[in-house]
Amino acid sequence: MAPQVSDYPGIVYAVENKAWPGWVKIGRAEGTKPDAEGTMRRRLYSYNTGDPHQGYTVIETDYASCCRTAERFAFNFFEIHFESGFGEWFQADGPLVHDFIQRACAVARLAPASRADQFKRHLEEVRIMKDDTDGFLQEIPEQS
Repeated sequence: MAPQVSDYPGIVYAVENKAWPGWVKIGRAEGTKPDAEGTMRRRLYSYNTGDPHQGYTVIETDYASCCRTAERFAFNFFEIHFESGFGEWFQADGPLVHDFIQRACAVARLAPASRADQFKRHLEEVRIMKDDTDGFLQEIPEQS
């Protein structure tokens, strides 16, 4: 099934800067995989233009057919588990950043009705099992 008109394929990514250890920025770049990767690289270059230490690096990416949806899911996962900074920044543990981006994109790849039901169920489980992150991650479907 095609994505909704307001959602496009693209990459969901996480960026960190060694000047602020433990903080990650979650974002998206729309387009085909090569186009989205190019957009992401240009954004990283732009971030580093304002940083004399060139400290911004991409630490995680995944491609999703509905990248706005995947980014929204990732934001929800991060908001539940981690301290939120300004806007798209979260104080997050590195290995969990990988898992949350991958799982958000996996859920976004499901058909819209299944995706909505499954994501709603996962969010409820996350609220209940906030302290059991490992259990939560095991319950989200792996990438297909």
